[in-house]
Amino acid sequence: MEPVVLVRPKATRAIRAFEQAIKIFNRHDFEKAREAFESVIERFPEEPEVLARARAYLTICEQRLSHSPATPRTAEALYDRGVIELNRGQIGQAILLFEKALRLEPDADHIVYALASAYAKGGNIERALETLKQCIRKDETYRIHARRDPDFRSLYTCEEFQKLVGMEVVE
Repeated sequence: MEPVVLVRPKATRAIRAFEQAIKIFNRHDFEKAREAFESVIERFPEEPEVLARARAYLTICEQRLSHSPATPRTAEALYDRGVIELNRGQIGQAILLFEKALRLEPDADHIVYALASAYAKGGNIERALETLKQCIRKDETYRIHARRDPDFRSLYTCEEFQKLVGMEVVE
């Protein structure tokens, strides 16, 4: 005769919620993981095994979030971090990083291009155009890149941008 196992629906929901929090944690999204573990703790206080594990992971999330990454010191490291921030939608932070990188390496045309794209994504059309012009003066190939770069999408209908990159002017 097999032992009878009682399934508690609330325990099952607690385990599923904990597993979802773990998936978020494994993606290294510690802010969302922290929220998910806090939710598990709040919703399932009567599940001691799940509660203990959720608290342990919550502590790890808080530790990871309290350690801010070291500020990059080289132009390339600043550029790399800027690209990451730009892709995350942190436009202001990306611009600051690109500007710091350019102070260290003012002739780095790829950094100038990245700064122009950040200005464009941030809606600063005038600065985006001005910076893109600088970049194209350094290397004509950026004219072609900008034509196809979705970061410049906000400028596609701008006549000055169209002329700058050699697109057919739309009127």
